[in-house]
Order: sequence, then C-alpha cells, then structure tokens
Amino acid sequence: MTNLLDIVTEVPPAHVLLAGEGPPVLCLHGWGASAGLFVPLSRELDDRFFLIAPDFPGFGATPVPERPWSVDDYVVWTLALLDRLGLVRVDIVAHSFGARVAIKLAAAHPERVGRMVLTGAAGVRPKRGIGYYLRVRTFKLLKRVRSAHMTLRWVRDWACRRVERSGSRDYQAAGGVMRGTFVSVVNEDLVEWLPKVTASTLLVWGDRDDETPLRDGRLMEQRIPDAGLVIFEGRSHYAYIEEAARFAHIVATFLSGEAAA
Repeated sequence: MTNLLDIVTEVPPAHVLLAGEGPPVLCLHGWGASAGLFVPLSRELDDRFFLIAPDFPGFGATPVPERPWSVDDYVVWTLALLDRLGLVRVDIVAHSFGARVAIKLAAAHPERVGRMVLTGAAGVRPKRGIGYYLRVRTFKLLKRVRSAHMTLRWVRDWACRRVERSGSRDYQAAGGVMRGTFVSVVNEDLVEWLPKVTASTLLVWGDRDDETPLRDGRLMEQRIPDAGLVIFEGRSHYAYIEEAARFAHIVATFLSGEAAA
C-alpha cells in the first residue's frame, strides 16, 4: 500500500492509501476511524482491484475542516478527490459513517458509482422516546448554566462536569469543529435518499451491532431498489474486520458481478 499526501489542492488536503491494480474501488471509513482499517481488505483484494482509501477530513492524517461539515460537504470533497485521481466511476466499500457519504453520493450522482458494499451502515435516525428529549433539554439547560456569569462558580463547575459527561462516546471524543460536524451528521436522516440509490448494493451486517442495529440493515434492504443483506452471526459493528477473509471474499464476488456467497 502506498501513502500519497496532499493530492487534493482545491479542498483540504487528502491522505490516501492506494493498493493494487484493476477496477477502482473506493473505501470509505467510519467515524473516529481512518483508512488504515481497510489494510486487511486491501491485502486480500489488491491482486484483483485498485483500492483507494482516503482519510476523511478530520480523521487520520487529513486535516480538520475550517468549519463544521455536513454529509453533503463530505460528498463534495469525495467527488473532488475522485476527479483529482481521474476516476470517473468507482465501486464503493463503506463502513458506518462512510456509508452515509456513499448513500448520498450514489443517490445524487449515480453516474459516478457502480456497485456498493455497505457494512454497519449509518444513516437511519433512531426512534426517540420522551427520555431522549428530556436528556436533550437537560443538556441544553446545563450548557446555559455553565455559560452564565451570574451563576455561582461552584454551580458553573458542576454544570461543566455534567456537560462533559453527556452525549455519546463519539460526541465526547470529538472537539471543536469535529463536534459540530458530528452533531450535523448524526441528526441527518438518510431514509428518504435510499430509494434514489440505483447502484446494486450489498449490505453486510453483524447481528450484534449495537451502534447501527440490524433493523437498520433490514430497512435499507427494503428501501434501496436493488439491495441484498448478508448477516454475520455473532458479530458487531466491526463485522468486516472480525471476519476479514469472509468479508473480502464476499466483496470480491459481488463486485465481480457474481452471486454473493
């Protein structure tokens, strides 16, 4: 695998891993990860495909954007990267957040996408009960208390500690621009975009995925016009790593136009 730095000049520079020869396959990583998680896949497939695995802006070795980004911003950035590499049409393998970008890219620019393999795909906003909205209101109240100069110092400190402990692990881990990006990304529901995806799509899911539950995969299978679902029993959100050889075989078979195993 070869590292290429600063290959995109019009948008934030891109750190990209390239491997192999053959039909181009774009590999899009999940939130909080990097292109390095696709190295096992590249080792299995670089004799049949040309794999392109970028670090998204804000992850890995690619710089953080100057402002919070939306999924659309990442789509624009990805298209600019493909143009810079001279790639008109690619197949896509994407995990989690990367699948958000892949879904929107395929729906809005079908001419740029051949086939897709999405694993642990994000994009379905979960159903939220009253407990969720109470937590959100409490969180916003704590933020106001933390920022209020008229509040007693010990109260502000208490509110600050509560705010820092609130939110998901990904939210807590993100900071500055990327925290704003995270909020923008997770609040966008992509269900309405699924019927617009014309690319033949294979969904690979771990049945113990507690980040993007299997019901999301079943919904995507129903809504994407040409989609199938493969379930890895006993596997998590990272099923594609936990069964790397099996996943690579399925990807190679599907992208070659054969029946998925």
